[in-house]
Amino acid sequence: MLDAALTPTSWGATWHVACPPALTQRAMLDTVGAAAGSKAKPSVAPTPVLRVVGTVVPVVRELAEIAYQWAEPYRFGAQTRIGTGAPTPHPEAVERTVRWFRDNPPA
Repeated sequence: MLDAALTPTSWGATWHVACPPALTQRAMLDTVGAAAGSKAKPSVAPTPVLRVVGTVVPVVRELAEIAYQWAEPYRFGAQTRIGTGAPTPHPEAVERTVRWFRDNPPA
């Protein structure tokens, strides 16, 4: 982010920051669970069920539209033009985040 802020040609542009390989939502939950010392037990309604319920509940209709995010990793076609550092691996980034939250509990 600092590289982007210090690179005038990046100002006002759309760009993507380098990141480790994409994970599914379930894989990310497993990574967070491992760092937090717990096991996530996600449950997802099948997309056809979301579509039926979505006919009467608008917010569920929106969930049906993005249901693919629970099964497919995010991938961007663009490469970053900013920065040269290697991305932080997901497990390390999550561990740092969990540690910060443990060290800084809400008031």
